[in-house]
Amino acid sequence: MTLKTTTRKFALSYGELLQQVFEKSTFLRRDASLLAQRGITSANLDAFDAMISDFRTIKEDGIYLGLISDAIQQRDSKRKQVTLMSRDIIGIAETVYGKKSGIYKSFGTNFSESLSDGKFLLSVETLHSKATEYSAELIPRGLTTEMLAEFKTLIEELEPMMKYAASIKSERDINTRNRHTIANQLYAEMTKLCLIAGNYFKDRDSSRFSDYVIYSQGKAAQSRSGTLSPKSIVSRNFTGLKSGVLIKLKNEGTGSLDFYFSTSEEGMPVSEIYTVAAYQEKVVAIESMGYDAEAGVTKFTIRNLSDSETSSYLVKME
Repeated sequence: MTLKTTTRKFALSYGELLQQVFEKSTFLRRDASLLAQRGITSANLDAFDAMISDFRTIKEDGIYLGLISDAIQQRDSKRKQVTLMSRDIIGIAETVYGKKSGIYKSFGTNFSESLSDGKFLLSVETLHSKATEYSAELIPRGLTTEMLAEFKTLIEELEPMMKYAASIKSERDINTRNRHTIANQLYAEMTKLCLIAGNYFKDRDSSRFSDYVIYSQGKAAQSRSGTLSPKSIVSRNFTGLKSGVLIKLKNEGTGSLDFYFSTSEEGMPVSEIYTVAAYQEKVVAIESMGYDAEAGVTKFTIRNLSDSETSSYLVKME
């Protein structure tokens, strides 16, 4: 089941958000006796601090990225072993029965890397079952009981690796959604409290009024993030692009992504394509990606070519 995506509703980075809420909480406590006249109570301040605490307890995304990377590497290594043995066994079956025979086709012959984990596991389990069923006819042509036993062991080792990789990815998705949700709530509460405090001090104390201004340290750094399902393309808009701008391309998912500029929404690349592998990043100048305002090549586009992997991305103007 796909989780509903929750996005950040503010321009600050998480680090900037924490810095600001720490500062605002300090100022609000300092001015608590004055702001009580405007309805900001100690209970409001306690609740605000509790929200800050809740936000800080959520795991950093980098922790999950490392766990996911390790889990995928282990799964893929084991899956490759299973694939190689699958090909050996299906090759023996082809020799015995021929490609056009019903028995051969019942073994299943698709063990492509593009298969989802579930379909791949089902395919190799069917192959093992059929190879066992027809072992009397296959053993004289190269199959051994040791091969069948090893094949079964590999499948049994692969299944929990697949489940763990899927579970840690799901856990990361839930963590990201919760982090965004709590961050949005925290930012909204900070905005509300600062609006009340700012209005109170606006004509009374200019120094304290400035304490409640919510500023963004990263106004010049536009960023876009999202998730791409298999075989999908998306275009993202940036404002104020000009020659010399650098752009960071970060792949936060498990499949490779293509980044390029096009002349239309979700269009094809005009020139250079930058492919970024799973959990990698590149920093490039927009001209090297084909950006050309005069020629109309201004649509920033991201493409996921994978048949089975959903990938997440983060793009940031430096």
